[in-house]
Amino acid sequence: MSSSPLVRRLRLGAALRDLRKAAGNISAEELGKRLGWSRIIVTRLESDDERKPDVGKVMSYLEACGVDEADERYRTLVRVARDAAETGWWETRPYARMGARLARIANLETGAKEIREFQLVMFPGLVQTPAMARYLAEVAIAEGDAIDLETNLAARKRRQGIITDPDGADYELIVEEQAIRRLIAPANIMAEQLAHVLTLAERPNVTVRVMPVDARLEGLPPRTPFGVYSYADPGDPTVVAVDTVTEDLLITEPGPADRYVRLWKRLHDAALSPKESAEFISTVASSLPTEARP
Repeated sequence: MSSSPLVRRLRLGAALRDLRKAAGNISAEELGKRLGWSRIIVTRLESDDERKPDVGKVMSYLEACGVDEADERYRTLVRVARDAAETGWWETRPYARMGARLARIANLETGAKEIREFQLVMFPGLVQTPAMARYLAEVAIAEGDAIDLETNLAARKRRQGIITDPDGADYELIVEEQAIRRLIAPANIMAEQLAHVLTLAERPNVTVRVMPVDARLEGLPPRTPFGVYSYADPGDPTVVAVDTVTEDLLITEPGPADRYVRLWKRLHDAALSPKESAEFISTVASSLPTEARP
């Protein structure tokens, strides 16, 4: 699968809304009447990013808006609708209990050309060791997350192929100093995690930068962790995922998304260089108890 069904649904919904407005700014209810549908069917096609679209209904929607098969927009959006209706690995039986939040992020990552992440207090899933992933998943389950531990861990491992496969996405991580120094897991797990990040940073498509606590950052600081996902198809939106305690909020509108892209650039400029960051992480790792080091 070369594209994210979720991203294609987001793109499709925005394009359909624009076409409806261009066709005389007719209401969803009026368009539904023309097609013999309820208003809910129209709004689902336009805004439901979790439901697979009915490609036949998309064709009918386009024709009702005056866009027929001879129009390049018709062919493009039918292709987008077919991609949006694809089934991803995270929806297959072996991963049925991986957790809805993790499945949504796996969907978002699929087909990404570039992933940029900022983290405040821990290393994100794409760079976690099996031991760190297991420890954090066990904590999450204890705090109420409805996930199956082993399925979740298998899914996390598979996700990491997005940056470790030969044709993996370009990945850049900016991580705050406290995420490196704070022992959110036992020291031996943390030591292994730091060593793993250093190894990953040697890959040509992976860049790791540390944001020290005394860094000078222009403008307002970030309030939460976030990721910026870009795709090869210029028609696909840049998607920002804002990490909260219970869910990831997706931002696709160009204005708000651009604010996060600009924030990322400021963080990038304020952080240590990759070489300085590797030295910083190595220094912290060497300060851990000898028995904890891998």
